[in-house]
Amino acid sequence: MPQILTNLDKFRNKINELFSNIKMIKSFSREKDEVKEIGKYINSYYRNSELKAIIFVQICQIIKSLHYPVLLIFTGKLILEGKCTLGIFTVFQQYKVEFENCYYTLRNCLDNIKNKINDWRNFFELYDFPVKINSLKNYIPKEIKGKINFENVTFSYPLRPLSNVLNDLSFNIEPGKTLAICGFSGSGKTTISNLLERFYDVNKGNIYIDDVDIRDYNIEYLRKNIGIVEQEPILNSGTILSNIVYGVDNYDEEELKDVLKITCVDTFINDKVLFPKGLDTLVGERGIRVSGGQKQRIAIARALMKDSKIIIFDEATSALDAESEAEVQKSINNIIKNRNITLIIIAHRLSTIVNADKIIVINNGQVVESGNHKELIDKNGEYKKLFDKQLIK
Repeated sequence: MPQILTNLDKFRNKINELFSNIKMIKSFSREKDEVKEIGKYINSYYRNSELKAIIFVQICQIIKSLHYPVLLIFTGKLILEGKCTLGIFTVFQQYKVEFENCYYTLRNCLDNIKNKINDWRNFFELYDFPVKINSLKNYIPKEIKGKINFENVTFSYPLRPLSNVLNDLSFNIEPGKTLAICGFSGSGKTTISNLLERFYDVNKGNIYIDDVDIRDYNIEYLRKNIGIVEQEPILNSGTILSNIVYGVDNYDEEELKDVLKITCVDTFINDKVLFPKGLDTLVGERGIRVSGGQKQRIAIARALMKDSKIIIFDEATSALDAESEAEVQKSINNIIKNRNITLIIIAHRLSTIVNADKIIVINNGQVVESGNHKELIDKNGEYKKLFDKQLIK
């Protein structure tokens, strides 16, 4: 028998999903839309619960303070008039005890409600917390071409201010080209994508897109033009289609078909056994009903549908088996052939980046080598060591 969810259950599930997917929501600049969707419900729930709790507590306290003297006066009068026996008085006393038990049970419930209201207060205080990442000039160009420059970037995370992740890092990539970034774990590769989307700001140096400092761009516009596909992509619990067009206000069917073909999503949604409803198939919470490779291809399609001029693949194939990796790599190669998009591929498996226009090797937050695959192999340096180790494995 299917579980029937109440409105409150659905609301709680939505809240949990929003907090779990906060990075995706920010990446697609959907904060206002998500808040608008639940805002009215939140305010109504919060205000009505608080008002009812206050009124109910006051009523209960009044009843509790009055019931005992009223009982004594009423029963005492009846006893004096001979209309009430001691036995009846004992019954009244028993009712009083039961009433008090009910009152204390009710009072505990009201205390829980008050605690929940305090939780809501904390939520709204967090929601109203001032945002530190702001646009300096709110710049919105006609289009972004995709030229990227990191110039002498130094960065440390707020919780580890004395430990630099990037140290005087510099590199560039031309529009429509593919840049691959590799290096050992902890070398600062993923930090580059976090800085490019302005989840953090640099401590020193500058990052430019089309020769404009990213701090000058309108943040929503900047993030809408940067797509990211992570090692574990975040999907909402809706349909495959709703995930692919997430963050897209208008699209046509031809554009959707083109994206499905390029990303090879059409190869699995046409399987009527596994996906009887095609694009309308529900993916489940966090995409539990689709495989890792399918989830990656949905995420790639989502990045293309929002017409991103820059797409970052953050170790998008490192957690996949060989067959799934081949399918995702085919999707990436199709993008390179069919779309004039600047690609940044943060790679763990070097076999996926041999065709990149430019490869940089990061170590201790700095670029130690740069060139294409052949040039770096001929140098017989850090890249060659990493490549040989993977061949041995």
